[in-house]
Amino acid sequence: MTGRQGPGAGRQRPGDGRGRRAAGPGGHQGHGEGRTGRPRLLAQVNVALGPEPTLDRAREELHAYYRPSSHTDHVVRGLLTTGPQIREAVAAFRAIGADEVMLYCWSPDPDQVERLADAVFHGE
Repeated sequence: MTGRQGPGAGRQRPGDGRGRRAAGPGGHQGHGEGRTGRPRLLAQVNVALGPEPTLDRAREELHAYYRPSSHTDHVVRGLLTTGPQIREAVAAFRAIGADEVMLYCWSPDPDQVERLADAVFHGE
């Protein structure tokens, strides 16, 4: 008889299917194998800039997306709608080591690209 025997026999260890264990917190793996360096930290911020009708539409889109959730109102209230709010959020995430901060724009207005670029990189 070959293979593992006893309690747990037949259960696959977490891993890649070749007997190596999956990475745990910090990218460390069991048995001395693993990644080196620190993991990448990504952040996401919900944003929209512009006149009130644009912001209202963004809130509607965000609400519709999260509607089935119990935390929908919390997410909608967290929408960042000014340049200073967005810059502060980006700076805070960078301060804790974020490698990337993704701005999820909830307005379908194509002018958002320029507005966001101006707000983040040029201070409005």
